[in-house]
Amino acid sequence: MVEDGKILLQVLPVNTRNSPGKDGPFRIYTFPDKPTVASAEHMTGEVVIDDAARLQQCEVIYGSLQASALGATESLEVVLKAREKFNER
Repeated sequence: MVEDGKILLQVLPVNTRNSPGKDGPFRIYTFPDKPTVASAEHMTGEVVIDDAARLQQCEVIYGSLQASALGATESLEVVLKAREKFNER
């Protein structure tokens, strides 16, 4: 799907210092006909975030993660190399 341009994949290097968002996975959902919402996973489930201030915080963190991540081409190369190493096992 990455190679077909259907999704954008960006890898955050392990050695990235002081990067926000390391508290756990979250997603931001945008819809053409509904308000934007986010969701955050935690140990026992997931919570939907629709509060404007908290949603803005998620969007800022997401933007910071994108800025710290490798570009799309580099990220795909990292994933393909990891897949090769995994398949060699």
